[in-house]
Formats: sequence, C-alpha cells, structure tokens
Amino acid sequence: MHDVSISISKRLRDKVWRGLCLIMGVLAGILACWNILLSQGALTLALIEIALVIYSAYLYLNVKKWSGITWQQYGYVLLLSSIVVYAVWFRPLANALYVWPLFLPILNYLALGLRQGFVISITTLLIVLSILATKGFSESYHSIGPVLINFFFCYISIMGVSHIYERNRYRVEENLVSLALTDALTGLKNRLAFKQDFAEYMNDESPFGLMMIDIDHFKKVNDTYGHDVGDDLLHQLTQRITQSFPDADAYRQGGEEFCLLYRGDKASLVQQAELLRILIAKEAFVVGEQSIPVTVSLGVAAINEVSEPSHLVVLADQRMYLAKRQGRNCVVSEE
Repeated sequence: MHDVSISISKRLRDKVWRGLCLIMGVLAGILACWNILLSQGALTLALIEIALVIYSAYLYLNVKKWSGITWQQYGYVLLLSSIVVYAVWFRPLANALYVWPLFLPILNYLALGLRQGFVISITTLLIVLSILATKGFSESYHSIGPVLINFFFCYISIMGVSHIYERNRYRVEENLVSLALTDALTGLKNRLAFKQDFAEYMNDESPFGLMMIDIDHFKKVNDTYGHDVGDDLLHQLTQRITQSFPDADAYRQGGEEFCLLYRGDKASLVQQAELLRILIAKEAFVVGEQSIPVTVSLGVAAINEVSEPSHLVVLADQRMYLAKRQGRNCVVSEE
C-alpha cells in the first residue's frame, strides 16, 4: 500500500510543482523587470527574482525525474519564502508587501505535505510578524497594531484551511489505495498488493516461500447451491486461512484461488500447508442450513528453489495443479 500511495502523491506533487514553477517563474520575471526599470534601489531584489526565474525553469524541467522531494525543492521553497520576507523587510510598510506571505502556507502544504508545510509556515509567520512589528515602530507607522492583528488571523486562517485540506486529501488517498489493494469479497489483499509485497519480500534477505491454494470442485458448489452460498464459503475459507497463518500475508488471486507469502524455511511452510489442508477438510462449512464439505489442493515452493524471483509463482502454481491431478486434497512441494 505504501508504494502505491507514494506513487499517487508523487504524481500529484509533480503537477503542483510544475504549475508552481511556471506561475512563479513568469511572475518573478515580470517583477524583476518592474524593479529594474521602475523601482529605485531595488536592484538586489531584482537580481534575486531573476535567480528565481532560472531556478523555476530548472525545477520545471527536472521535477518528474526525481523519485521524491529533493533538496532542490526544499531550497526552492526556502528561496521563495526568503524573497517574500526580504521584500517585506526591504520595502516600506506603505507598499503593503506584507500581503504576499499570505500565500506561503498554501504553497508549503501543497508542495511539501503536512509536516514540512506546518513547520515552514509557522516559522515564516513568526519571522514576518517580527519584521512587521520592528518596521512599524522604526517607521512610526500609526496603524501597525491593526496590521499585525489582521495579518496574524488571516495567515492562521489560510494555514488552517491548507492543513485541513492536505490532511483530508491524504486520508482520501489512503482510502483509495486501500480499496485498490483489497479484494472486495473476502477482505484479503489482491493481485496488485501481491506484486507489491512480493518485491518487499525479495528486498529482505530472510528465506520465504509461496503457497498456492485452490478450492476443489468449487464450480460444483456454485452450480448446486448458488453463487451467494459460494461467496459465503469463500469468506469463511478466508477466515480459516488467516487464523491458521496470522503472521503470513494472504491474497485472493481470483475466483477460488488464494496464495500466501510466508517467511521461513520450506520444511515449516510444507508443515503449515498440511495443517491448513487438514483443518479445511475435517470440518464442513456451514452456510445457512447447508453443510458443505470442502477440500483444497496446495502447491508449495521456496525462494531458494528458483534462480529468478518470478519463477517462484510459476513453480508454486505448477505444483498446485499437480496436486489437483494427483487426486486433490493434498499438498505438493516437490516435482
């Protein structure tokens, strides 16, 4: 789930960053021209704005290439915040440049997320309030009190809305990812989740194995009792599998096929598979007034039996079908 969530957030952040860089690059270019041609004593600020134009173009062209938020992106937010703070400090209060910091919380949360957005936004607020208070007294600005109060409450309101939006967006994203990785009928993980978890198992050097499970004659159950009964049976089977393997990752591959990723050596995996087979076979499933005997065929393979990780699924699947050809209701762990 984590990898999928990161992927979704990455695509969203990329779009936000490219839009931000485009808008701020154009705006910084216009302001730089304004400060060079029309504002006296603003050459330093104009040079900083030109640097922002170049930086914006660089990020716009490269942000999609990066796997996560990089130091270049943090640097961009800090540079932008510094320009705004410098402008507030450099220009007289009568120019009302103190309204520009109000957009920073939105930028920080959209570009960096909850935690970093909160920290940078609060830091910027404290710095700007200090500058406004200092300049108000040094310039004898008679309305500095109302300016400070209104700026503070407006900034906090925008920051609060940004925080709530980003938190809710993250929660919705997590729910969507959970739905995408979960089988709706059984509540187990699905094939997409299996691919993701399998890669994580491979990154871990611990031995592990794969168990493929297929319900014997499940089509006959559906034909005899109906698909609603079949669905209920699948749900009960899921409970038995998860109870038998609380430490394993269980998946529904589709139809009546399930699989388990299990950490441990092959001997323990085969033993657990046999115990699961016996547990399912010895006690019939009760659905409504129907008592339905069920058996399963299982194929077991360990990662040290294959040269390529992708072959593990093929090997376990072959052994499961071999178990069905050998009469069903058995575990096959060898060729």
